Amino acid sequence: MSSGKKREQKRKNMSTARSKVHAAFHNIKTVGDLQFFGDQMYRQGVRDAVERTTNDRVVMLLWVLHDKFRWNSKDRMEKLLKESNELTEAVNKKLVSTKDLCKGLEDECGLKITF
Repeated sequence: MSSGKKREQKRKNMSTARSKVHAAFHNIKTVGDLQFFGDQMYRQGVRDAVERTTNDRVVMLLWVLHDKFRWNSKDRMEKLLKESNELTEAVNKKLVSTKDLCKGLEDECGLKITF
């Protein structure tokens, strides 16, 4: 993406954020309202950052599988994404934890993952 397009996208993102702030200010009547609004904006920022980071990691994983391990099949990569999404849903529903997955990888593959 060219630097001009990046600047334009950043400007568009800032404009959207500014619109949300201006719209919310009409509803702020107390310090508690302001704190709630600030907390809400913070949580949204955290969610956005986590989503961007996760998406970046998935793309990097797919690239490594393609470039270093010769996964050249679109079907194979789509299957990996589908299975990953299903596993993510299971973790979000608390059916399994990442700790459980790490333990399973250690028991079955001898791969010890620590965070």
